[in-house]
Amino acid sequence: MTEQDKEVLFKEAAGIYLRYRQNPEDAGLIAERDAFIARGVAEAHAWKRVEGAWRMTGVQKKPKPLLSIAIAASLLILSYFAVEPLRIFVIADHISDDRPFAVTLSSGDLVTLDAGSALIDETNGVARDVRLLRGAGYFDVQTTGQAFAVMAGDFSIEVLGTKFEVARVGDAVQVAVHEGRVAVTKGEDRMEVAAGEMVIWSEDPRSFDKMDVESVAVWRFPRLVASGLTFAHVAATLDRRIAGPVVIADPALAEAKVSGTFDLERPMVSLRNLAASQSATVLAVPALGAVIIGGQN
Repeated sequence: MTEQDKEVLFKEAAGIYLRYRQNPEDAGLIAERDAFIARGVAEAHAWKRVEGAWRMTGVQKKPKPLLSIAIAASLLILSYFAVEPLRIFVIADHISDDRPFAVTLSSGDLVTLDAGSALIDETNGVARDVRLLRGAGYFDVQTTGQAFAVMAGDFSIEVLGTKFEVARVGDAVQVAVHEGRVAVTKGEDRMEVAAGEMVIWSEDPRSFDKMDVESVAVWRFPRLVASGLTFAHVAATLDRRIAGPVVIADPALAEAKVSGTFDLERPMVSLRNLAASQSATVLAVPALGAVIIGGQN
């Protein structure tokens, strides 16, 4: 199991656990808990880690105050993610802070990293390769006859010359093309994405949409104009501007389609507005992160 798989599994366990702790006598939540643990050794291990993190909070009874829930939720997040930022800081060649950052790669190609993003430049005399460790990047690739590839988790995006965006959103990858055409592969599966097209690929079925090319990597500007983007995608864009990770407790909420304008210079306000649009609640602790619970109109 890859680190990315473990991350996804832990997030799922944390979401189930938070809902269960709020209603520990709910038969449906008890069944959901038991079914998750029974799925396998990895799931049972993830559940034990979540329970251990919860005990660290000192909250043993059913939590009622929102602040207690927020603190506990943040500790659950930190129990998994505390080491990851340090690892990325050590191995990354380029890291952006709280705003987009433009850099020229060793190949001469240009990339604009979104806030909270990082990559490794693996270009050598044979290939132009980069590895997106987290966040999103907008790539402006020269046509040289030599392939240019972006690795993002289990995915590879390959081009000859084009402008495109790659973003990591949980266990999924989003690829949107401004100019030209790219090929996205995962294992033996492959698909092509042309200018004005966007694919969000996690597991089948894949979400494939047409879009205005000027909507590619809109995070380069102060305001994000979303039209039919997933809740998870908008939340991930805001997450890159917020200290500490943002976790969506309900997987169904993550897949909800949203539209609206979000101020990227006021990310926490925008995150609360995003949650409110789906009747959800943001539980946040400054500098530690946030959990989004509830939701679905």
